[in-house]
Amino acid sequence: MTNGIDPVALRTLMSTPPPAFVAARTVLATELRSDGHRDAATAIAAIRRPSWIEWALNEAAVIDPDLVAEYASAASESRDAQQAAVERREGTDLRGALRQLRDTVTSFAALASESLRGVERSSETAELVAKLGEIAGDETLVNRLRRGLLGAGTLGADGSVAELVQPPASASKGSRSASKKPSSRKKAAEPVDLDAARREREQRRRIERIEKELATTSAELEEAQSAEAEAEWAVNDAEAQLADAKQVLVAARRRRIAATKASTKAGKAAERTSTT
Repeated sequence: MTNGIDPVALRTLMSTPPPAFVAARTVLATELRSDGHRDAATAIAAIRRPSWIEWALNEAAVIDPDLVAEYASAASESRDAQQAAVERREGTDLRGALRQLRDTVTSFAALASESLRGVERSSETAELVAKLGEIAGDETLVNRLRRGLLGAGTLGADGSVAELVQPPASASKGSRSASKKPSSRKKAAEPVDLDAARREREQRRRIERIEKELATTSAELEEAQSAEAEAEWAVNDAEAQLADAKQVLVAARRRRIAATKASTKAGKAAERTSTT
């Protein structure tokens, strides 16, 4: 248990089907508050209800840890390959990395679809594939998914629960001794730094936009490279056909010259014959 939050209980909460999520969240927050973990209870109560897509992906991650590990590895390689392609580093197999990611996304989406069908929901395969593609560009989201905690937006950057609730700062000796002194007024609670939280959200959104633009640019680069390769093949094929045509032309000219000479020779012979 970290800061009053049991990781197993948190994962269980995030794997609760959306219609029952709010009730399960209330129960867990109440239990934490009863045990004296007020900050943890507040953090749990702030977690929004996950969508059916997020729920299905969390379920798939719990059901098949090896598959989600393969997906995480493929996502990491894809991000590295995209960055290398943007930087024009040699030896980058962007196409291979994207193909590997696409294969794991397809398998992951199929497993998540089974979870949706198990609760009598439509498979929504296209939305699952799109969501996995979006998550692949964000290491934080990938780590959360690996733990079956997709949608728990207050998690730490590494996807763990360690930062779900900030631990209270250790008081110095001076502050401890000061707390023993009587005070005529009750100390006001330290205000929450809303500006810092807002800046962090904006920074996260900027990063997400940049990563999406990077993914789009990489896809366009791959298409351009493929088109260039096809054009080069077409040029080589045209040059080969031109060379063949030139050879045919030369041979035809030789036959024409030979035929002209033969015709001239025959004409002269006929002329000699008629004069004798």
